[in-house]
Amino acid sequence: MTATMPQDEGERSGRAVRWMLGAAGLAAVFVAGLLLVDRTAPPGVREGSVAAERSSPGAAAEPARSRGTSRTGRTGEQADAAASREDAVRAAAEERHLRGLLHEPDPRRRLVAMYLLAAKAPDVATRRRMRAAIARLREEAPEDALIAQAQEWLCGDRRDPCSDADRGAWMALEPGNAASHLGPLRAAEGDPARQDAALRRMAQAGHYESHAHALALETVAAFDDYQPPPPGPVEQRFLRGLGLGEGPVTRRQVAAANHAWAMPMPSLSGISRACRPPLPTARARDCRTVLRRMASATTSIERMVALSGLERLSRGTPEHAYWAAASRRQRWQGQQFASIITDAGYWADFLRYGEVEAIQRGLVRAGRPLDPPPGWRAAGG
Repeated sequence: MTATMPQDEGERSGRAVRWMLGAAGLAAVFVAGLLLVDRTAPPGVREGSVAAERSSPGAAAEPARSRGTSRTGRTGEQADAAASREDAVRAAAEERHLRGLLHEPDPRRRLVAMYLLAAKAPDVATRRRMRAAIARLREEAPEDALIAQAQEWLCGDRRDPCSDADRGAWMALEPGNAASHLGPLRAAEGDPARQDAALRRMAQAGHYESHAHALALETVAAFDDYQPPPPGPVEQRFLRGLGLGEGPVTRRQVAAANHAWAMPMPSLSGISRACRPPLPTARARDCRTVLRRMASATTSIERMVALSGLERLSRGTPEHAYWAAASRRQRWQGQQFASIITDAGYWADFLRYGEVEAIQRGLVRAGRPLDPPPGWRAAGG
């Protein structure tokens, strides 16, 4: 059975891009989104996922809260209290909006709401209720890949073991998509025979697609009619500092950008660990097959995991120079992210093309090379 998307992704992408291009300061909206809204990842985003990696640029830029006296004459404690009150008002407005989406006829709108509401209350009981609700969504849209993914992604830790049906829902729908096998592969850790069997199935799959871009577009669309509360003084100063307006359209875009960026992805820790050399010949072959497909993914973290794995697996072979150069190039491009998110076209490119191509286009517009200069070393490398 082949998964189908209920709405043409190209049409939805074009609508999202037109929506975001409507306001001035597009890139600043994106930066503000990273800073202003809670970046807690939904449950099911586990070790090896992109929650931390995607949040780090915003976290690095987040303004420090001083304990001294601010330019407004208020102490740091007073400023913290004011910011916390505004955060609470925004969070309550977003929660009301998301709860309203639970009654929308579009199952994908309800899916986005479930993800984000689960993130606000990441306890075992909430996860179980959300999985039960998503099982009902699947009855409405049995061939929707994003909904099938959610059954696995809302699986919790060992305190909340999932059924085989939940963990394997996406794979059952898209057996020819190697990404759908990532969860079962991770679940097989500690059992080499099960790992080998899972990797064999992944290698036999014909393509790799995590649907991260489609989920980002759905998240943006879910905030089309969000009505943010009036901005408080802290938010007003912040928006003015970025050269942004304070109207509801801009602030709606701030919320959409942040949540689109923070949505979950499949855990990559299982493939990373299973393909760590030294490996038996058969497993190494399957790992190379899977990682080559993953190396064309639309997100930086998926490409970095794939290319790093291929670099390690190819040591001592004629292919090593190629994969080492490709891995180095991807790390270079990923580390330029913070310098190009202020580019006026980045967010529109992110929505239209996905993360990797958006970064590359941003580098070209900025006159920066796509390949690292001689002697460059990756941070932490």
